Amino acid sequence: MAENFHRLLRLLQLVPGAPRFIDTEQLEAILGNEGRAATRRTIQRDLVKLEQMGFGLVCVDKTKPYKWRFSERASVVLFGPGLDPQTALALRLVELHLTRMLPKSTLRALQPHLSAAQKALTGKPVARWLDKVRLIPRSQPLDPPKVDGAIVGVVHEALLEGRQIRARYQARESDHAKEMTLNPLGLVYRDSVAYLVATVPKFTDPRLFPLHRFHDAVMLETRAFAVGGFDLDEYIAAGEIGFRIGDRDIRVELRFTDGAGRAVEETPLHPQQTVLHSAAGTIVVRATVPDTRVLRSWILGFGPHVEVIAPRSLRRAVADAHAAAATTYRRSKRAGQRASGKT
Repeated sequence: MAENFHRLLRLLQLVPGAPRFIDTEQLEAILGNEGRAATRRTIQRDLVKLEQMGFGLVCVDKTKPYKWRFSERASVVLFGPGLDPQTALALRLVELHLTRMLPKSTLRALQPHLSAAQKALTGKPVARWLDKVRLIPRSQPLDPPKVDGAIVGVVHEALLEGRQIRARYQARESDHAKEMTLNPLGLVYRDSVAYLVATVPKFTDPRLFPLHRFHDAVMLETRAFAVGGFDLDEYIAAGEIGFRIGDRDIRVELRFTDGAGRAVEETPLHPQQTVLHSAAGTIVVRATVPDTRVLRSWILGFGPHVEVIAPRSLRRAVADAHAAAATTYRRSKRAGQRASGKT
């Protein structure tokens, strides 16, 4: 009796969730290696019994050897204390905030657990956390660009399997899509936009490919090759995802008004930045950072509350941007006055 119980329990642990499956021949070999020898006929009879007990087991192929799996709607089978509220809360947060980052295969495998988490939270005090905490972007919230779900799936699977991708990709400056082979290295989400970091044939320098510019994509049998010395975290830290300008980091010196400067003290531009408070009430921040378009956009966002002291190239670029904006507004003002008959 005990032996039968342990075999049934082990079968529930071995059968995978959809879309994967396992056949009775494989199950016979696994149980035999574990010292729980059983014939294929016995295993099939056990699985039919478990199917009738409502665990969500389904036979997907009734030709020998029979193939089994848990259906996509199957409830999570737990043996022990069950899903505690804290774990359920963590899974619910994963569902709310990380689903875009998870491969579809992983999300499918998690779906029964996510459904179980929602049930486990019903009526529990810890569920109130979901009503009291929000995650919002610091920058202007933007709707994410439209991305074909099939393309996302191909990219995720290619990264998981270490395979290359053939895709039709349309660059921003181009009027049509171009077919190319991509060697995936990583996937980066920046605010609402997902970027595939990849190389193209004959080049080893990583490039960024926004997923919303793909027209289609298929995973190839060709194995992706490693790019010597590439590290995704180092790539991001070097400012590449911020659209780097130039090859070298720059030593910036920025003079802020008091309020703006205190904001940069609280959320530093760089962990090793230095901050000097002047008697005039201004705050000078010095840091060595990558020169990127994102950095320049961030500085311009402070408007008149920051002055670039150094380097000269950055000071000139920011000053020129402000001057161009002022010219645009003056031109618009004159055009508006002429339209209204004023001089």
